[in-house]
Amino acid sequence: MQKEVSAEEIVHYYDDTISQYRRIWKLNENMAMHYGFWMDEVRDFGAALAKQNAVTAARAGIQAGEIVLDAGCGVGGSSVFLAKLGCQVKGITLSAKQISLAQANARQHEVSDLTTFEVNDYTKTGYPDASFDVIWAMESVCHADNKRDFIQEAYRLLKPGGRLVLSDGFAVKSSFSTDEQHIINTW
Repeated sequence: MQKEVSAEEIVHYYDDTISQYRRIWKLNENMAMHYGFWMDEVRDFGAALAKQNAVTAARAGIQAGEIVLDAGCGVGGSSVFLAKLGCQVKGITLSAKQISLAQANARQHEVSDLTTFEVNDYTKTGYPDASFDVIWAMESVCHADNKRDFIQEAYRLLKPGGRLVLSDGFAVKSSFSTDEQHIINTW
């Protein structure tokens, strides 16, 4: 059985590893903590991260003027990207450190007027029903102990005809060998 991870443990992980993400992921430049989409024309990590946003937005039919919740926004890279498309974006994460970086990234990219960021839990936001055209969750829902809680909250928050855009990694089987379970628990 997989151990549940508390919100405090998630915050601690991201706050504690921010310097490694800055160095290895080039966080200040790439503004993302994702793995990216590695397609034939992609030659470096930054391009893979940009491709992930671009392909996902195109497949989801993101349009200027839409109101988007970036659920698990990290340091705001996707929020900045979506704001540059003309969306009004609210980014939420559990980490106050990430919020500060997201706000700085929005200012640097001159989209502060289209973005807001706050510490909040995407499984229980407290926002009014039908508040968003799009819920965008880029490699963040894997951290929800109960994925159903996230889905129910996203359903509640979406306007009629709204879209849930989710790009993440999930295990497709329910039992693992001892070695596999160790890898999953370590990750």
